[in-house]
Amino acid sequence: MKGEKTLQELAQQFEVHHNMIAQWKRQLIERAAQLFEKSGKVNAAAEDAECKTDQLYRQIGQLQVGNDYLKKVQATVRERAEIIEPENAAIALYGVPAIFNTDQGCQFTSEAFISVLEGHGIRISMDGVNRALDNIYIERFWRTLKYEDVYLNDYRMLAELKAGIKRYMRFYNAERFHASHDYPTPNQLYESKFQMSEIELCIVA
Repeated sequence: MKGEKTLQELAQQFEVHHNMIAQWKRQLIERAAQLFEKSGKVNAAAEDAECKTDQLYRQIGQLQVGNDYLKKVQATVRERAEIIEPENAAIALYGVPAIFNTDQGCQFTSEAFISVLEGHGIRISMDGVNRALDNIYIERFWRTLKYEDVYLNDYRMLAELKAGIKRYMRFYNAERFHASHDYPTPNQLYESKFQMSEIELCIVA
């Protein structure tokens, strides 16, 4: 197009006939306007696509805000069903305790949970931060219970589970030897310190 080389030179360079070069040049000149017109259309299409993309992102943002709000509403309903209702049920069934101890899980530090305790005048006790060993003894017992009874028996009914746990706890307290205490049972160890009988120490069904 610039005329820097002759048709013959271009034909030799690209190994084609010089008539082909002339034909391509003529076609380019004839269609140059169309190419620029198409380029303009492409740019317009790109701008339109960008505009639609922006609109789509705005709609996604609005949906995200709406979803976040609905999640908060659902969380409030779920919080009441999973935390507050069982809390009230336990108080109604067993009475108002003097003190209530928990860890610092978010469900126990929630305003809804604490307000129920405060409403009944219950003292609130919480384990300190990073105090994983506060409940080490009972946590060890839960592990023993699960591995020696619950997992082995694979209880399918709640009544079976309750009966099985009571049975195991009798065994654990009155029959199971504990190496960490020179092999006495928990009842024997407790009895030696507090002079109580095994019958008084066993869990009664």
